[in-house]
Amino acid sequence: FMFKGGLFFYYLRILTCMNKSLRSGISFLLKCLTVISALGGLILSFLTSKNEGYKIGLARLTYFTGQSNLWIGVTFLLVIFSNLFLAKAEKLKTVLYTLKYVFTVSITITALVFFCFLAPFATPRYHVWSYSSYLTHLYAPLFAIADFFVDDYKYKFTLRQKLYTIIPPSLYVFFTTLLAYFNV
Repeated sequence: FMFKGGLFFYYLRILTCMNKSLRSGISFLLKCLTVISALGGLILSFLTSKNEGYKIGLARLTYFTGQSNLWIGVTFLLVIFSNLFLAKAEKLKTVLYTLKYVFTVSITITALVFFCFLAPFATPRYHVWSYSSYLTHLYAPLFAIADFFVDDYKYKFTLRQKLYTIIPPSLYVFFTTLLAYFNV
């Protein structure tokens, strides 16, 4: 039942053995679930932020969680649109799949930081287990990562494309430091 490498690699092998039609259907579903989780969770967090003890409304976009969910949601929406209506636009697909890769890494960082450093130490007043938190910290990252393994395994990203993944967190640190310096 298990082969060398463990359960994760067993499921990964199953994914790579799927026929193209099934893989496309699963990938489409994962992309839709990512968009719904990321953008739905973000909208829900705008509406409930005052009750949860966080920054109110659009100010939530100063958190990396808000930014990474916005980026991944919009990018996946564009990928869905291009796959459905612009099937022959290869240059656009290359750009979108590079962005998808970059923002999948960003949303993964969001999930890891939240579950390893923030959630375990949060006080009850921060409501870290709210619906919006589940959507933006758990479901959107899981669906995006799963879609990466279902759909993006075939792409061979260049070193340059891989280095693009440090841009969103670096910009976040830069602008957050700037805002903190000016007490905004």
